Amino acid sequence: MRALNTLLNLYDGDENGFITAKGSVSCPTCAKTNEFVISDGISASKVDISYRNKALANISHIEEIRVGDSCFYKVNELPVQFHRMACVECGELFTAVVGAGEYQPCRYMVVLVNVVIGWA
Repeated sequence: MRALNTLLNLYDGDENGFITAKGSVSCPTCAKTNEFVISDGISASKVDISYRNKALANISHIEEIRVGDSCFYKVNELPVQFHRMACVECGELFTAVVGAGEYQPCRYMVVLVNVVIGWA
């Protein structure tokens, strides 16, 4: 697994736009733009633990929060999500790691944190 460090604002707006918003990310292999629906993300805490640890290990601004036996991940106060993708052009499997959620009251944000080649 190889991590490509990227940081990009994908959305900054209200709740209505957030629900239907799409993000786009370039394939790390062929650079073709691939879209994903932001609300379809998988919470980092629900991703296979070994893959999650590998994917987040190289991202310095991820905050791990432990509450009892539960563990949550945030970036810039936004919950971390994983979006599994297959490139529409070359078929490369990769994961877009984003921070997505309510940043301030009535202000929602999505930030692309990283693109990780491969999927466990």
